[in-house]
Amino acid sequence: MSTNLTRRLTALEQIAEDVRRREDDQKLLELATERGIDVDRLREAYERCRARTARLRAQGLTDGQITEAIARGMGIGPDELKARRAAIMERFRGDDRRR
Repeated sequence: MSTNLTRRLTALEQIAEDVRRREDDQKLLELATERGIDVDRLREAYERCRARTARLRAQGLTDGQITEAIARGMGIGPDELKARRAAIMERFRGDDRRR
């Protein structure tokens, strides 16, 4: 791949990451505000969860195994974790439709 193409691809990847982070930050702010949680604490927890998920994936765990491990750490069952995740995802999908 040419150097110019590599630089453009890197720049596009960085733009995509910046957009994802801004969207995540907005969602975290909304959740923190709704639930009366400090947004920085929520962001730290979110980043720890993302890092843990990445480590577990790197170890070769499947999504199902990762869900089980995280749920176990929270003291809930995998189905409860999936339900909580689905509720949050649906809420933000709903927000996206209104924009």
